Amino acid sequence: LRLWSLGDIDSHEGELLRRFFEGLEKYSPELISWNGSTFDLPVLHYRALRWGVQAAGNRRSAAMHVPATRPKSSGVPTSSRTAPDR
Repeated sequence: LRLWSLGDIDSHEGELLRRFFEGLEKYSPELISWNGSTFDLPVLHYRALRWGVQAAGNRRSAAMHVPATRPKSSGVPTSSRTAPDR
């Protein structure tokens, strides 16, 4: 197991993003996230654009794994609508 840091508490966001994308390019890690491919990675792309950081390649193709278990539901439905009967 290898761990590395993108920077320290005083590091600029652009520098952290540059190092993040360089790390993806160099090491091709497996990323584990609940919704990384639909939220986290797109946000990182937009922030990289803000700072002029080049995110070479298609980062959405990075290996994304969703853990086998999901957090327990709060019991509150996400929608009160039901699908029509067909």
